[in-house]
Formats: sequence, structure tokens, C-alpha cells
Amino acid sequence: MIEGAAAFGFSREDPTVFVAGLETGSLYKGSLIANEERSVNAVLAQRGEVPWSSRAAALMTRVPATHYHRLKLRVEKETVLARGREVTTQSVFGADPDVQVLYQSPITFSYEPHSGPVYEAVFSPFHRNLFLTASTDSSIRLYNLIQNRPVHVTEPCASSIFSVDWSPSRPMVFAAGAADGNLYIYDMKRSKGKPDVTLKVTDDRSAVHSVVFNPRNPDLVATGDAQGFVKIWRLSHFLSHLAPREQQLLDRLATARKDDLTGDSAEGDADEADGEAYAFDDDDS
Repeated sequence: MIEGAAAFGFSREDPTVFVAGLETGSLYKGSLIANEERSVNAVLAQRGEVPWSSRAAALMTRVPATHYHRLKLRVEKETVLARGREVTTQSVFGADPDVQVLYQSPITFSYEPHSGPVYEAVFSPFHRNLFLTASTDSSIRLYNLIQNRPVHVTEPCASSIFSVDWSPSRPMVFAAGAADGNLYIYDMKRSKGKPDVTLKVTDDRSAVHSVVFNPRNPDLVATGDAQGFVKIWRLSHFLSHLAPREQQLLDRLATARKDDLTGDSAEGDADEADGEAYAFDDDDS
């Protein structure tokens, strides 16, 4: 069965590692070098009838040893017959290799799925193994890359969640956009179960499809909604500046079990947290 991917996020620490969320709610970890049996340089170093280009050699790195030499010889023979000077990617495909032999699955691990399509998967900038997911099942989930079950689940509303993003300055802060037209800002240092701030983005409850923090000005977060507007929101000092012991709390959360996370956390001060909106039509941006 073919399942469509709706979310894709790369690790900030290891650019070969990624997480993919599917329309079925399934969630997988993958690697660009999964099932790699030999390097590109190893393919290039092997003598043959004609030299190989780097891109063509890259196609051979995952071919199982039981098929490798036979396929390599067939590709080189086809290249010689076509009077080619080197093996190219076109030469490899021209030899009509079995697709399942050429492209081994990059999936290395599966996670407890959502019950609806997953539309966002984003890694934490403060912890190499943590990533957030957003789904139409109304939940935002926090996963540890090496654990099957989420370490935390929260539902800010009864509507679909289309987007989520981490604060670039606060390890425990993230924002989410929902189908009910609201922007939800979470500060897990103060409460893991309830959003710290809820901002009304659209007057007619049109969905918020995109949320992105400004990496250089962490007090600014942008939203894109179904009305066709991009809006810039300015967060309070409390939500955009590092709090005491925040990194340690995130590290502790990364090793927690979901069953342990009951109730709200009251860490830190109860400062007022609010936002201001500056809106403009996205056609003019």
C-alpha cells in the first residue's frame, strides 16, 4: 500500500537523519545512509571497463552484495556498447535494474502513530533527540528520537493542528497554528498541559496553516492563514528570553515517560505573557 507523506523534518545535529509523517498518521525515522553497504569512493576505486561518475557510483552504494557485481558488470557493458566514456546515472537506469535492489528502504524506526494525518515534524534546536509533531487528531506530540512512544502529548483545542515550531531562544517554548484560527504559545516550564498564550489570528476562524519563529529575533513569530495573510506577532520578554534551569528541564523531559507527565508544571515565575500583532497581505510581502 502506498502512503503519502505530509511532513518531513531533518535532524539539526545529523543531516542524514530525518522524520517523516504520513497522511495515515504513521511516523517514521529514516536515514539517507541507511542500508549503505559501500561508499561512493569504494565504487569509484574498483577497476572496470569504464570509469564511473560520482553520481552513478552513489546509486550503487545500497545495492546488496548478492546483486552488486552482476549489476555493475551489466551497467559497464551497456555503457561500452553505447560507446560511452564513463558510467553516468543514465547508464545505470538504462541497464534496467530492479528498483527494490537499487533503492533500499531508508526507514530505520517507527513511532506510535497519530490517529490523523501528520502535517509537521520539527526537531528541537536545543536537544538532538527531541522533535515535535502536529496532526489533524488535535494533538501536538513530543517524541524522543530513540523511543517509540511520545514523551509528552498535549491538545490545545479540538481542531486540527497544522503547524508547530520551536522557539530559537527558549528550549521549553513552542508555537502551534490550528484550524480554529488561533495561535497557541506553549511554555512547558510553566505548564505542560495548557498553552501559556492564545492569540486570535483570524476573525472568521480560518485555519492557521504555518507558524515560524524568527531565528534572529526570537520575540517575533510569523503566521500564515487561510485568508491569505501573513501576520507578525511580537512576544513578551518572558517568552523570548532564556529562563533559569530551562535546558536542564528539557533534558529531563527528554527521558521522561508519557505516563509520568500528569498535571501541569509550575516551574518559574508567573509573569504576564502576551503578544502584539502586525499584519500585512502576503501578496505585498
